[in-house]
Amino acid sequence: MFRWSSWYVLGYCLEREDFRLFKLNRLWSLICNKEYFDKRRVPEEKIEFDRYFSNEIKLTALFDVKVKYRLIEEYGIDSFTNLENGKLMFEIGFESSENLLSWVLSFGDSIEVIKPKEVCLELKRQAENILNKY
Repeated sequence: MFRWSSWYVLGYCLEREDFRLFKLNRLWSLICNKEYFDKRRVPEEKIEFDRYFSNEIKLTALFDVKVKYRLIEEYGIDSFTNLENGKLMFEIGFESSENLLSWVLSFGDSIEVIKPKEVCLELKRQAENILNKY
């Protein structure tokens, strides 16, 4: 599955003896071998992927239409609302402020965060720090 700009795979963990969601870019030392395993039935509750991700921080933001392709690629065609002024209204939950800030900053000036206000203040602080460096 693709979530938060990353790929994940559901697999059985021999160490924990349970199904786990593994982030693909954290699998660094993969080794192909000739060992085979019996196929396991995946319990229904393990397929409910939203339980793996919390969405505690709710973001509301306006995007320029020029980044519409990214919203579609990352969250789907129904992830935003087209406004009359040409902006895209986007609302979604994030699991951490670090992930949210990193993602928001990747849009440069093509995004305007509406809420939460704490994120607006942190973006302003980071923008001032960047400006002071140059």
